[in-house]
Amino acid sequence: GGTQPTESFIAADPPKIAAGPVTTGGRNAGRSRRWARPVSGGEPRMELEVPDKVIWEGVYSPDGRWLVYRTGTLSTSDIWAVPVGRSGPHQPLATTPYQEVAARVSPDGQWVAYTSQESGREEVYLARFPSMADRLQVSDGGADPVWADARTLYYYNGTGDGLTRATLELAPVPRVVSRQEALRRLLVTSNGHAAFDLAPDRTRFLVVNKTFTRTGTVVAHGWQHELRRALAAAKP
Repeated sequence: GGTQPTESFIAADPPKIAAGPVTTGGRNAGRSRRWARPVSGGEPRMELEVPDKVIWEGVYSPDGRWLVYRTGTLSTSDIWAVPVGRSGPHQPLATTPYQEVAARVSPDGQWVAYTSQESGREEVYLARFPSMADRLQVSDGGADPVWADARTLYYYNGTGDGLTRATLELAPVPRVVSRQEALRRLLVTSNGHAAFDLAPDRTRFLVVNKTFTRTGTVVAHGWQHELRRALAAAKP
């Protein structure tokens, strides 16, 4: 049988856009695999294989030493980390009965931000990576965090119509200094991974917009005549 990945999700770490790997996930023969292909070209390589579990999105830590990935279903999922290029166990990061998605490691590799529904609604949380100590709820309703720098997070706001910017203080313990509206527009949200990112210069957003198709009522007069003519023309 073939090994072509299906139902793929794609993620790329900003520091590795030029020459680093892009990961895609797929399922085959009951096993879920994660592949990497250098953006600059070359053959794909299998980075991860997990039997009896579905791998969804995966992202690398900025130093490339960890692959952080999500397993589970659309309603219940967990976040794990596995060493890249060296032996080591899969390390659970967020594996509660609730849904945990959209993990991103901070640019300095010291923290991980992710979305959890443990409070009854989506919220962005922060914890030390990979120990998960000093966990903090960052948002007041929000999802799918993306780091701007080691002290700033962007995420979908609680109403899903824009982005919030959270400024953080991380020492000696983490706390939220401020939350501000950063962008207000219609966005694609809550697919388990962010549908937006920041340009490398951190001055622009790349976003997936919602699109709407205008619909209306069409009144067709004399359609019976048109139908009879089409049927007659179709006869051999």
